[in-house]
Amino acid sequence: MGNTIVNSMSAAIEDKVTEKAEYLLKKQKIKGLTARNTQMSMQLAMSRERMMWFSGFLGVVVTGLTAASIKRKAIHPGCIALLPLGTSYGYMWDAAYGTKINRCREESKNIIEDTSLWFVQELEDAKKDLEEYEKEKGIYNNNNNNHNNKQQETF
Repeated sequence: MGNTIVNSMSAAIEDKVTEKAEYLLKKQKIKGLTARNTQMSMQLAMSRERMMWFSGFLGVVVTGLTAASIKRKAIHPGCIALLPLGTSYGYMWDAAYGTKINRCREESKNIIEDTSLWFVQELEDAKKDLEEYEKEKGIYNNNNNNHNNKQQETF
């Protein structure tokens, strides 16, 4: 009789703890995604701001070189600088308004999937160590552990 009461109380407590852990994981995921989105939007805003400043600089340089070329009635030697400046401008425009962010994200996923890189291998080793520790201590069962790894691996 005593064992059944203890077992039922233990099961009820275990259910509450599991439910609370799942709730906390969901909250943690939301906080992590919010932090990531804030950081990404700040980087994009900085990129756009940098591009606006560079646009002003490039406008002044192009105007000055055009005026110098008209005055000399020949192409000014400073026009050579327009090639790297134009290339830099195109790069910044792509980062601020184009699809560069999406291409970088895809490349980042490819890098993470490449287990031959040393930092990716360290992460995999750390995950294996954690799994072994959890199995040894009986902290999580396999379903919860796989669920946690999937949450951490999502980009």
